[in-house]
Amino acid sequence: MGNAAFNPPTGRLVTSGGWRASNSAVMEYVEAATTGNSTSFGNLTTAGSSMSGDGGSSTRGLIAGGYNRTTTIDYITIASTGNATSFGSLTVGGTEGPGSGSNSTRSISTGANSRLTTTDYVTIATTGNATSFGTCSSMTSGAMGASSTRLTFITSGGATQYITIATTGNATSFGSAGGGGEATSASNGTRSVSNSAASNNYEYITIATTGNTTTFGNIITSSGDRAANSGGPRGIWFGGYVGSTYQTAIEYITIPTTGNGTNFGNLLTTMSDFAAMSSNHGGLQ
Repeated sequence: MGNAAFNPPTGRLVTSGGWRASNSAVMEYVEAATTGNSTSFGNLTTAGSSMSGDGGSSTRGLIAGGYNRTTTIDYITIASTGNATSFGSLTVGGTEGPGSGSNSTRSISTGANSRLTTTDYVTIATTGNATSFGTCSSMTSGAMGASSTRLTFITSGGATQYITIATTGNATSFGSAGGGGEATSASNGTRSVSNSAASNNYEYITIATTGNTTTFGNIITSSGDRAANSGGPRGIWFGGYVGSTYQTAIEYITIPTTGNGTNFGNLLTTMSDFAAMSSNHGGLQ
Protein backbone atom coordinates (compact mmCIF):
# COMPACT_ATOMS: atom_id res chain seq x y z
CA MET A 1 0.00 0.00 0.00
CA GLY A 2 3.02 2.31 0.05
CA ASN A 3 2.91 2.67 -3.74
CA ALA A 4 1.16 5.95 -4.66
CA ALA A 5 -0.58 4.11 -7.51
CA PHE A 6 -2.78 2.23 -4.99
CA ASN A 7 -3.52 4.98 -2.49
CA PRO A 8 -7.06 6.44 -2.39
CA PRO A 9 -7.83 9.43 -4.67
CA THR A 10 -6.84 12.73 -3.07
CA GLY A 11 -6.40 16.34 -4.08
CA ARG A 12 -8.35 19.10 -5.76
CA LEU A 13 -8.59 19.54 -9.53
CA VAL A 14 -9.15 23.03 -10.97
CA THR A 15 -10.20 23.71 -14.57
CA SER A 16 -9.21 27.02 -16.16
CA GLY A 17 -10.36 29.12 -19.10
CA GLY A 18 -11.54 27.52 -22.32
CA TRP A 19 -13.80 28.24 -25.25
CA ARG A 20 -17.56 28.74 -25.02
CA ALA A 21 -18.50 31.11 -27.89
CA SER A 22 -15.53 33.22 -26.74
CA ASN A 23 -12.39 32.91 -24.62
CA SER A 24 -13.21 32.31 -20.97
CA ALA A 25 -11.53 33.31 -17.69
CA VAL A 26 -13.66 30.97 -15.55
CA MET A 27 -12.10 28.46 -13.13
CA GLU A 28 -14.02 25.60 -11.47
CA TYR A 29 -12.95 22.75 -9.18
CA VAL A 30 -13.81 19.24 -7.97
CA GLU A 31 -12.41 17.07 -5.18
CA ALA A 32 -10.80 13.92 -6.59
CA ALA A 33 -11.97 11.61 -3.79
CA THR A 34 -15.65 12.36 -4.37
CA THR A 35 -18.00 12.46 -7.34
CA GLY A 36 -20.35 15.33 -8.15
CA ASN A 37 -20.62 18.61 -9.99
CA SER A 38 -17.92 21.27 -10.06
CA THR A 39 -17.85 24.43 -7.90
CA SER A 40 -16.79 27.96 -8.86
CA PHE A 41 -13.13 28.75 -8.02
CA GLY A 42 -12.36 32.22 -9.47
CA ASN A 43 -11.03 33.81 -12.66
CA LEU A 44 -7.80 33.98 -14.67
CA THR A 45 -5.96 37.30 -15.03
CA THR A 46 -6.69 37.13 -18.80
CA ALA A 47 -9.37 35.08 -20.55
CA GLY A 48 -8.04 32.42 -22.89
CA SER A 49 -8.36 28.94 -24.37
CA SER A 50 -6.02 26.10 -25.32
CA MET A 51 -3.55 26.98 -22.58
CA SER A 52 -1.51 24.54 -20.51
CA GLY A 53 -2.45 23.81 -16.92
CA ASP A 54 -0.12 22.20 -14.43
CA GLY A 55 -0.63 21.35 -10.78
CA GLY A 56 3.05 21.92 -10.27
CA SER A 57 3.18 21.23 -6.54
CA SER A 58 0.84 20.18 -3.75
CA THR A 59 -0.21 23.81 -3.33
CA ARG A 60 0.39 25.85 -6.49
CA GLY A 61 -1.10 25.51 -9.99
CA LEU A 62 0.24 27.21 -13.15
CA ILE A 63 -1.64 28.23 -16.32
CA ALA A 64 0.46 29.22 -19.36
CA GLY A 65 0.00 30.49 -22.91
CA GLY A 66 -3.03 29.90 -25.11
CA TYR A 67 -5.26 31.95 -27.38
CA ASN A 68 -5.57 35.59 -26.24
CA ARG A 69 -2.96 34.95 -23.52
CA THR A 70 0.22 34.49 -25.70
CA THR A 71 3.13 34.46 -23.18
CA THR A 72 1.05 34.91 -19.98
CA ILE A 73 1.70 32.61 -17.01
CA ASP A 74 -0.70 32.78 -14.04
CA TYR A 75 -0.70 30.90 -10.77
CA ILE A 76 -3.27 29.92 -8.18
CA THR A 77 -3.17 28.39 -4.71
CA ILE A 78 -5.15 25.22 -5.38
CA ALA A 79 -6.26 24.57 -1.79
CA SER A 80 -8.02 27.94 -1.61
CA THR A 81 -10.42 29.65 -3.99
CA GLY A 82 -9.92 33.01 -5.67
CA ASN A 83 -8.62 34.70 -8.77
CA ALA A 84 -5.31 33.88 -10.43
CA THR A 85 -2.17 36.00 -9.93
CA SER A 86 0.46 36.91 -12.51
CA PHE A 87 3.53 34.60 -12.41
CA GLY A 88 5.60 35.73 -15.43
CA SER A 89 5.93 35.06 -19.16
CA LEU A 90 6.87 32.22 -21.52
CA THR A 91 9.92 32.73 -23.74
CA VAL A 92 7.68 32.48 -26.85
CA GLY A 93 3.93 33.03 -27.15
CA GLY A 94 1.79 29.90 -27.52
CA THR A 95 -1.56 29.93 -29.26
CA GLU A 96 -2.83 26.38 -29.06
CA GLY A 97 -2.37 23.26 -27.00
CA PRO A 98 0.96 23.57 -25.14
CA GLY A 99 1.75 20.47 -23.13
CA SER A 100 2.82 20.70 -19.51
CA GLY A 101 4.03 18.61 -16.62
CA SER A 102 6.19 18.78 -13.54
CA ASN A 103 7.97 17.24 -10.64
CA SER A 104 7.45 18.93 -7.28
CA THR A 105 10.02 21.64 -8.06
CA ARG A 106 10.02 22.46 -11.79
CA SER A 107 7.15 22.93 -14.28
CA ILE A 108 7.61 22.40 -18.03
CA SER A 109 5.65 23.95 -20.92
CA THR A 110 6.36 22.46 -24.33
CA GLY A 111 5.24 23.00 -27.92
CA ALA A 112 1.95 24.44 -29.25
CA ASN A 113 1.21 25.68 -32.74
CA SER A 114 3.16 28.94 -32.78
CA ARG A 115 5.77 27.72 -30.26
CA LEU A 116 6.54 24.65 -32.39
CA THR A 117 9.63 23.01 -30.83
CA THR A 118 10.02 25.39 -27.86
CA THR A 119 10.27 23.89 -24.37
CA ASP A 120 10.43 26.20 -21.32
CA TYR A 121 10.59 25.70 -17.58
CA VAL A 122 9.91 27.67 -14.40
CA THR A 123 10.65 26.99 -10.74
CA ILE A 124 7.21 26.53 -9.20
CA ALA A 125 7.84 28.05 -5.77
CA THR A 126 9.07 31.36 -7.23
CA THR A 127 7.58 33.81 -9.71
CA GLY A 128 9.28 35.09 -12.85
CA ASN A 129 9.72 34.49 -16.55
CA ALA A 130 10.31 31.06 -18.05
CA THR A 131 13.76 29.82 -19.10
CA SER A 132 14.59 27.79 -22.20
CA PHE A 133 14.76 24.03 -21.51
CA GLY A 134 15.47 22.57 -25.00
CA THR A 135 13.50 21.48 -28.05
CA CYS A 136 10.92 18.84 -28.95
CA SER A 137 9.44 17.59 -32.21
CA SER A 138 7.16 20.14 -33.86
CA MET A 139 3.72 21.06 -32.53
CA THR A 140 3.39 19.16 -29.29
CA SER A 141 -0.30 19.11 -28.44
CA GLY A 142 -0.56 17.49 -25.04
CA ALA A 143 1.54 16.36 -22.11
CA MET A 144 1.20 12.65 -21.40
CA GLY A 145 2.22 12.54 -17.76
CA ALA A 146 4.99 13.11 -15.24
CA SER A 147 6.93 11.02 -12.79
CA SER A 148 9.41 12.41 -10.27
CA THR A 149 12.08 12.48 -12.99
CA ARG A 150 10.49 12.08 -16.43
CA LEU A 151 7.84 13.87 -18.48
CA THR A 152 6.33 12.13 -21.50
CA PHE A 153 4.23 13.92 -24.10
CA ILE A 154 2.57 13.47 -27.47
CA THR A 155 3.09 15.43 -30.70
CA SER A 156 0.36 16.36 -33.17
CA GLY A 157 1.39 13.40 -35.34
CA GLY A 158 0.99 10.85 -32.54
CA ALA A 159 4.70 10.35 -31.74
CA THR A 160 5.54 10.31 -28.03
CA GLN A 161 8.70 11.84 -26.58
CA TYR A 162 10.21 12.32 -23.14
CA ILE A 163 12.46 14.67 -21.25
CA THR A 164 14.18 14.42 -17.87
CA ILE A 165 12.56 17.20 -15.85
CA ALA A 166 15.43 17.91 -13.45
CA THR A 167 17.89 18.56 -16.29
CA THR A 168 17.72 20.65 -19.46
CA GLY A 169 18.02 19.32 -23.00
CA ASN A 170 16.13 18.15 -26.07
CA ALA A 171 13.36 15.56 -26.10
CA THR A 172 14.03 11.91 -26.91
CA SER A 173 11.76 9.54 -28.82
CA PHE A 174 9.55 7.34 -26.62
CA GLY A 175 7.17 5.54 -29.03
CA SER A 176 3.83 6.10 -30.80
CA ALA A 177 0.27 6.84 -29.74
CA GLY A 178 -2.73 5.69 -31.74
CA GLY A 179 -4.96 8.70 -31.18
CA GLY A 180 -2.94 11.52 -32.71
CA GLY A 181 -3.12 15.15 -31.62
CA GLU A 182 -5.20 17.26 -29.22
CA ALA A 183 -4.32 14.74 -26.51
CA THR A 184 -5.13 15.10 -22.83
CA SER A 185 -3.71 12.91 -20.10
CA ALA A 186 -3.66 11.93 -16.44
CA SER A 187 -0.84 10.20 -14.59
CA ASN A 188 -0.34 8.50 -11.23
CA GLY A 189 3.43 8.94 -11.47
CA THR A 190 3.91 5.40 -12.81
CA ARG A 191 1.40 5.10 -15.65
CA SER A 192 0.09 7.84 -17.95
CA VAL A 193 -3.35 7.48 -19.58
CA SER A 194 -4.26 9.65 -22.57
CA ASN A 195 -7.15 10.34 -24.92
CA SER A 196 -7.21 12.40 -28.12
CA ALA A 197 -9.91 14.03 -30.21
CA ALA A 198 -9.44 11.35 -32.88
CA SER A 199 -10.08 8.39 -30.55
CA ASN A 200 -12.91 6.84 -28.53
CA ASN A 201 -10.33 5.04 -26.40
CA TYR A 202 -8.07 5.74 -23.51
CA GLU A 203 -4.48 4.55 -24.05
CA TYR A 204 -1.64 4.17 -21.56
CA ILE A 205 2.12 3.98 -21.26
CA THR A 206 4.43 3.09 -18.39
CA ILE A 207 6.42 6.27 -17.86
CA ALA A 208 9.70 4.68 -16.78
CA THR A 209 9.94 2.58 -19.97
CA THR A 210 9.76 3.43 -23.66
CA GLY A 211 7.32 1.96 -26.18
CA ASN A 212 3.99 2.45 -27.90
CA THR A 213 0.70 3.08 -26.12
CA THR A 214 -1.65 0.23 -25.14
CA THR A 215 -5.46 0.33 -25.09
CA PHE A 216 -6.85 1.13 -21.62
CA GLY A 217 -10.63 1.31 -22.20
CA ASN A 218 -13.39 3.42 -23.75
CA ILE A 219 -14.56 6.94 -22.97
CA ILE A 220 -18.27 7.41 -22.23
CA THR A 221 -18.89 9.90 -25.04
CA SER A 222 -16.36 10.69 -27.75
CA SER A 223 -15.32 14.32 -27.17
CA GLY A 224 -12.60 16.60 -28.49
CA ASP A 225 -10.48 19.14 -26.62
CA ARG A 226 -11.23 17.97 -23.10
CA ALA A 227 -9.24 18.91 -20.00
CA ALA A 228 -7.69 16.26 -17.75
CA ASN A 229 -5.50 15.70 -14.72
CA SER A 230 -5.22 13.28 -11.81
CA GLY A 231 -5.89 12.99 -8.12
CA GLY A 232 -3.40 10.25 -7.30
CA PRO A 233 -4.76 7.01 -8.86
CA ARG A 234 -7.89 8.66 -10.27
CA GLY A 235 -7.73 10.33 -13.69
CA ILE A 236 -10.50 12.85 -14.36
CA TRP A 237 -11.59 14.27 -17.75
CA PHE A 238 -13.73 17.39 -18.18
CA GLY A 239 -16.02 18.85 -20.87
CA GLY A 240 -15.03 18.96 -24.54
CA TYR A 241 -17.24 19.03 -27.58
CA VAL A 242 -19.17 16.58 -29.77
CA GLY A 243 -19.77 17.97 -33.27
CA SER A 244 -20.68 21.59 -32.52
CA THR A 245 -22.10 20.86 -29.06
CA TYR A 246 -20.00 21.79 -26.02
CA GLN A 247 -20.12 19.42 -23.05
CA THR A 248 -20.38 19.65 -19.26
CA ALA A 249 -19.69 15.96 -18.59
CA ILE A 250 -16.97 14.91 -16.14
CA GLU A 251 -15.78 11.28 -16.12
CA TYR A 252 -13.05 9.34 -14.36
CA ILE A 253 -10.89 6.23 -14.59
CA THR A 254 -8.71 4.37 -12.09
CA ILE A 255 -5.20 4.69 -13.57
CA PRO A 256 -3.51 1.56 -12.08
CA THR A 257 -6.20 -0.66 -13.61
CA THR A 258 -7.68 -0.75 -17.11
CA GLY A 259 -11.33 -0.15 -17.97
CA ASN A 260 -13.92 2.25 -19.34
CA GLY A 261 -14.69 5.73 -18.07
CA THR A 262 -17.25 6.25 -15.26
CA ASN A 263 -19.55 9.23 -14.75
CA PHE A 264 -18.24 11.74 -12.17
CA GLY A 265 -20.61 14.73 -12.53
CA ASN A 266 -20.90 17.93 -14.55
CA LEU A 267 -19.19 21.28 -14.99
CA LEU A 268 -21.11 24.44 -14.15
CA THR A 269 -20.59 25.65 -17.73
CA THR A 270 -20.15 23.90 -21.07
CA MET A 271 -16.50 24.19 -22.10
CA SER A 272 -13.78 22.91 -24.43
CA ASP A 273 -10.13 23.81 -25.19
CA PHE A 274 -9.23 24.35 -21.55
CA ALA A 275 -6.80 23.13 -18.91
CA ALA A 276 -6.92 21.30 -15.58
CA MET A 277 -4.56 21.45 -12.60
CA SER A 278 -4.31 19.18 -9.57
CA SER A 279 -2.86 19.44 -6.07
CA ASN A 280 -1.99 15.73 -6.37
CA HIS A 281 -0.83 15.66 -9.99
CA GLY A 282 0.78 12.31 -10.75
CA GLY A 283 0.38 11.25 -7.15
CA LEU A 284 3.45 13.39 -6.39
CA GLN A 285 3.72 15.36 -3.16
